[in-house]
Amino acid sequence: MKVLIVDDEILVRMGLKSIIPWEEKGYTLLGDAKNGAEAIEIFNETEPDILLTDISMPFMDGLELIRILKSRRPSLKVIILSNYDDFKYAQKGIQLGVNAYILKHEISAEKVLEALESLAGPFHSERPLPVNDKKNEGFHANLYRLFKDNLTEREREGILAALSGKLQGPPFAVISMLLNFAEPEAENGI
Repeated sequence: MKVLIVDDEILVRMGLKSIIPWEEKGYTLLGDAKNGAEAIEIFNETEPDILLTDISMPFMDGLELIRILKSRRPSLKVIILSNYDDFKYAQKGIQLGVNAYILKHEISAEKVLEALESLAGPFHSERPLPVNDKKNEGFHANLYRLFKDNLTEREREGILAALSGKLQGPPFAVISMLLNFAEPEAENGI
């Protein structure tokens, strides 16, 4: 799944980019934006699946950004990052279809990954068979996700795009089969 970070605080953006092993966990970090206008530009070019956004930002607050982006893509998943431990912000977020709310003073890799995995669904959190090569772990996780039957066509295309550069090199084959284990029909007279 593709993720976009939006926060006016550079330290928050840098921290989120560095504390999460994005590729290893099967996510593609599309980038970060310092305000809503920048986020809309990146959104239009990259079509993220998940938005991590601050509420209080210059030019356009996070709630307005969510409203605009959700009107363009209702399936967009949203995690709010905020300094405000105030129910009114959470309530507005719920009305806009926000999926998770994390207080900035509680941000940790575990909390962010927990929120991301709750949005990505069960197919994303299932781990592929163990791999000894750590640098290819994200590759194997994406390859495993590719063949789960509950992916949308857009999700499949995103995974294929993420894997395309890594499928070059020595000969590489991907085999996909649909097995039907239905009972065979009884033939007449046998």
